[in-house]
Amino acid sequence: MNNLSLITDEVINQSAHFKQARKRWRRTLAQGSVLSAITLLPLISAAATIQGTTFMDNNNNGVLDAGEPPRANTTIFIRDETLADAGQGGFFSTSSDANGQYISISHNTGPFTIWSAIPSGWEQTTPVRGEGFVMYDTNITSSTETLTVNFGFFDPSQQVSKTPTYLLTATKTGTGKGSITGQGLDCGSDCTEEFQADTKVTLNANPDTLSTFAGWSGACSGSTSPCYVTMTQAQTVTAKFNLKQFTLLVNTDGNGNVTGDGIECGNDCTEDYDINQVVTLTAKPDTGETFSNWSGACSSIASPSCQVTMNQAQDITAIFKSVPPNTLRVQLQGNGTIISVPSGINCGSDCDEQYTPNTSITLTATPDKDYVFANWSGACQGNTASCTVNMSADQSVTATFDYSPAPQYALNISKTGTGNGSVAGTGIDCGADCTENYVEKTAVTLTAKPAADSSFVGWSGACSGTGSCQVSMTQAQKLTATFNLLPPNEYPLTVNKLGTGTGSVTGTGIDCGADCTENYVEKTAVTLTAKPAADSSFVGWNGACSGTGTCQITMTQAQKVTATFNVLPPNEYPLTISKTGTGNGSVTGTGIDCGTDCTKTLADKTAITLTAKPAANSTFGGWGGDCSGIAACQISMTKPQNVTATFDLLSVNQYQLTVQQTGTGSGTIAGQGINCGSDCSEEVPENNVMILTATANPGSIFTGWNGAGCSGTNACTVTLTTDRTVTAGFEIIPKNQYALSVSKTGKGTVTGQGIDCGSDCTEQYVENTEITLTASPAADSSFIGWSGACSGTGACTLTMNQAQQVSATFQANGVIVTKQYPLTINKTGKGTISGLGINCGTDCSESYLENSVVSLTALPDTGFSFSGWQGAGCSGTGICSVTMTQAETVTATFEVQSVLVGEFVLTINHQGTGNGKVFGQGLNCRTDCTQPYPKNTDMLITATPEADSKFVSWGGACKGTAQSCRVVMTEAKNVIVTFELIAPPDYLLTVNKQGTGNGTITGIGIDCGSDCTENYAADTPVTLTAIANNEATFVGWSGACSGTLACQVTLNQVQTVTAIFNLNQNCTYRLEPNTQMHGANADTSTVKVIAPTGCEWQVTTDDSWLTAKASGNGNGSFNYTVAPNSNSTSRTGNLTLADQSFSVTQTGNVAPTAHFTASPLFGEAPMTVKLDASASTDQEGSSGLTYQWTISDGRTLSGVAPEITFTEAGQYSLNLVVTNADQAKSQSNL
Repeated sequence: MNNLSLITDEVINQSAHFKQARKRWRRTLAQGSVLSAITLLPLISAAATIQGTTFMDNNNNGVLDAGEPPRANTTIFIRDETLADAGQGGFFSTSSDANGQYISISHNTGPFTIWSAIPSGWEQTTPVRGEGFVMYDTNITSSTETLTVNFGFFDPSQQVSKTPTYLLTATKTGTGKGSITGQGLDCGSDCTEEFQADTKVTLNANPDTLSTFAGWSGACSGSTSPCYVTMTQAQTVTAKFNLKQFTLLVNTDGNGNVTGDGIECGNDCTEDYDINQVVTLTAKPDTGETFSNWSGACSSIASPSCQVTMNQAQDITAIFKSVPPNTLRVQLQGNGTIISVPSGINCGSDCDEQYTPNTSITLTATPDKDYVFANWSGACQGNTASCTVNMSADQSVTATFDYSPAPQYALNISKTGTGNGSVAGTGIDCGADCTENYVEKTAVTLTAKPAADSSFVGWSGACSGTGSCQVSMTQAQKLTATFNLLPPNEYPLTVNKLGTGTGSVTGTGIDCGADCTENYVEKTAVTLTAKPAADSSFVGWNGACSGTGTCQITMTQAQKVTATFNVLPPNEYPLTISKTGTGNGSVTGTGIDCGTDCTKTLADKTAITLTAKPAANSTFGGWGGDCSGIAACQISMTKPQNVTATFDLLSVNQYQLTVQQTGTGSGTIAGQGINCGSDCSEEVPENNVMILTATANPGSIFTGWNGAGCSGTNACTVTLTTDRTVTAGFEIIPKNQYALSVSKTGKGTVTGQGIDCGSDCTEQYVENTEITLTASPAADSSFIGWSGACSGTGACTLTMNQAQQVSATFQANGVIVTKQYPLTINKTGKGTISGLGINCGTDCSESYLENSVVSLTALPDTGFSFSGWQGAGCSGTGICSVTMTQAETVTATFEVQSVLVGEFVLTINHQGTGNGKVFGQGLNCRTDCTQPYPKNTDMLITATPEADSKFVSWGGACKGTAQSCRVVMTEAKNVIVTFELIAPPDYLLTVNKQGTGNGTITGIGIDCGSDCTENYAADTPVTLTAIANNEATFVGWSGACSGTLACQVTLNQVQTVTAIFNLNQNCTYRLEPNTQMHGANADTSTVKVIAPTGCEWQVTTDDSWLTAKASGNGNGSFNYTVAPNSNSTSRTGNLTLADQSFSVTQTGNVAPTAHFTASPLFGEAPMTVKLDASASTDQEGSSGLTYQWTISDGRTLSGVAPEITFTEAGQYSLNLVVTNADQAKSQSNL
């Protein structure tokens, strides 16, 4: 078998590689090899037939012409690609008979490859032209199909010279229809033609009446017809015809959207469609809106759905109208809450809500504690907890709750044992609160927490065991928790003595002299004192202490201390000074400064004088030891001497600083210990300096200080030499104020309401305030006149409906007061220049008083741009400011906007009080703008208002109120867009009074007493003040305000405020417990409040790590939260309720103790080592610990007891890091 046979077998057995093998066959056949064998698989049952003729193509034209002879015994090879790719064979062969005819039957449908065996040196001319090994790919589409494939062969040695011909093929594509015509072609039907080489063929593209010609591809390109093709080879040309398209523009008027094929308006409001396409549009109103009608192409359609036939450009508007909402009002009888679905009602507090008509509202009644739901009345009926209301009109519903308290049983907890601990559960914290009443069947979970030095032994009574205790309160229950002390750890303290001298070391339980070792319970604090013998001096400590003072040791481990005593040199004695008392001070003398240096060795008979100096807050009480009295201490060093100085704290007077607020506004006064708002007084030591700062609340202004020597608006500094009172004034800032600015030239003053310019030349005024200004010249000057918002020389009267500027001109007597200079404006190009007294368009010159400042603004006309100023010191394109010290000329240059030939400029101008943007092709204009476009550009521009504005209408080249407008640029065009500000709505404020007492509530427009409702403009801030009658107390606010301070309400919706007044009574308060200890983790606890009914209370704290926001009336309780303590030291804070203080202590976040074992520690590789860190401990318990292991070979592990396998011999080290829940860490190594 030759090389080709091997390749053929490979193809048959590995059909997935057929394509690569086919290439190799071609190369092999091209080299003259002969196919020797192909293994044929059994025929598949199918009906398609492949047949044809093998012939000698003597004229080499690829066509079986008359008279061309057959080529007998030619082998034809056939490959069924489907079967071959599936690994099911698919290879067939047949041979032509004496007439050159061949046939192969029973084939499946699908792709086939057909080829022949070509004699070496010959050329195949059909079905594919080529030499060597040439394959023809085809496809059978029907099981009954007969496929004819002829094979032509040409012997080059018999070639007759002739002009070659090439085939030109025309094809069509696109959504439209048309024909391609040219020399011999009419495609339509005749789409191929043969041409002699180098023939130039002209082709024309002819669209039908509903189509357009889109362009050529293949041998032609571009979008123009005709196309020219030179036949240097076979060529293919494709013409694309598309259906004509028209634009559909959809607008909306009101709130809603329109959807259809390709339209989502809302956002996408234009779409192009094929001619005669039918588009269905559906209008969907937003919530609270209804569809009204169509206008434009659908104006005859009443339903929300319309169909449009796109036989031309179409413009359609869907109009939506608002539907007024209906109000649902819910009332309560008894105590409970009503919630609505959909949301809006939460009654309790929010009992009225407006809903879209015919909305179905489900109300659910939930009774408060000790109440049951009884029934509905009004628009709901029945006694089930839920009811449904249809909002076909305004509706009212009443829910009735009946009082029905459940029986309660007492839970009593007692503690026993040698240790300490607490028992905590819902409503109980025993510690101090060991009895609590619970509603029948309440499930109470109790947890026993031993103190740090104790362990929990177990429960007795209603529970047993050591886990959490579950008690069901079906009767009175008693429970006992047993805590026993843990045995304490003990550590030895060893004292050593060194040096040439002698002495003793004493402390609690130790006297070294003879007793130099003692055991102490863990954490015992031990103080050691070194006392040298008469002939020795104490040099200092080593080990657990250093220095020469007393040695302080905490016994957290075994400790060692060494005291060094050296023999005194001959005739030297130690002087030792100590200090005592409640105060502070120092003792000084030659070589002594006790503060820190309190021991000195001195030569025999040295005379030394000691002086006691008390600190600023202390007094010297006298000497003890070898000195007495209060005078300077005189000592002669004839022996060792000991002196004691006593310092006591001075008594300090305390004075009260009280801060008050006055005026219609509100704010906060802050200083050390003062935050008024809520805390408006402070006890301060005598002569302390307090600095107070006033901050006005939004809507108010701080007007100044009064009292304690403070005035003005800067910080108030008060020295406390007696009780002091300071008042801060705050006033409400009226809405819509405008600034009046007065300027002067020369010597004189301008005065008016709030203005004295001299010094005060700017003032704010309420809108529409009428101001009269008077100019008063100095004695040596004259008033020349006003400019700006006033003119002439009389009084200047202004109405403050906008910000105003006025200038007064004074000149020294004897100066010519009529001196004026002309300002002349020149223009190049088209535009307008405007300024004070000048509007050049038409008015291009004006005379001004000497030294007047004139500001000029340039506005270009449509199609022009402003390029800059010249003259009078002006340049650039901004505002031109000219000071008139002489005649001046200014030139403004406007240039025609640079546009290309065939382009026109679109100008957008904004009008109205509101703000918005105009978007479109190349446009994004919030202010006036221009943009050039090619002639006949057809575009859609859209007006989008800002949140505080509304779009009103178009003008100029656009008309109407639809938010989008179409512009076709056949010339330069100007479009005017108008936006107006949306007037803010008014909202109703209602003030109610509740409680057993009475009083009045006052504020802007409110005096409730009698006038308890008022309408306000949106976002108006209103401050309400509650004043109780003599026999009552103001308890606090509910509704839109809370607490007891002035009520600040911003009217951004309908608001209701209730002030509660109760009759006065004697209120006493008690907290149970009054102190609590917590670990370092975050924690929450409950405190019981005992107070008479009607006595209001509120919980406050100044400690940032404590959170307790609670208030109540009479008996009750409050919860507080403790933040995690990340420090290692403990901390203490306080909660305050009336005259009661609750102390909270939290332990520090002590790092855990890391400890682990590893087993085995040595062996042969591979070796698996078990690690165990379960002996690691933490003061908060081990449940929150995490474990991170690091091996010296780079591997890491986690978990308390992992395993690791070592596969290579070597010595390895391990590191364990243990982290607790508060991120404190410790580590251990092996």
